[in-house]
Amino acid sequence: AKALELASSHREYESKRLSKLRDSLQEKLLNSFPGAVVSGDLKHRLPSYLHISFPGIDGERLVYLLENHNILISTGSACAANKGLRSYVLKAIGLSPKLADGSIRITLGNLSTTENIRKTGQIMVAEITKEYERIAK
Repeated sequence: AKALELASSHREYESKRLSKLRDSLQEKLLNSFPGAVVSGDLKHRLPSYLHISFPGIDGERLVYLLENHNILISTGSACAANKGLRSYVLKAIGLSPKLADGSIRITLGNLSTTENIRKTGQIMVAEITKEYERIAK
């Protein structure tokens, strides 16, 4: 029973910690790109998960660009991962093909810290800004 109590209190602590980190990254991205769209219910979602779309940006290209900075993200939704398909869930929640193609998912975990999330935000803003500048030409 003691181990269960300990696990429960750690889960609660970790959920709050990850929610705070996710929210800070989300705020940074939305402040920098007001046209970005966060998918899903903003109150009832996993604390470690951020699904965000950048209209006009190719999500696959963004994965590659961020990988060069050791930031590992994925495109689309987890339910369509590795299938090479546009997610039926993203379609079902009303995400346009343009938004779905520019969507990425970011998962935080026990190695996520305030500092590395801050740096991730800075790098993401810089790379997404460069992408928007590139496609505007």
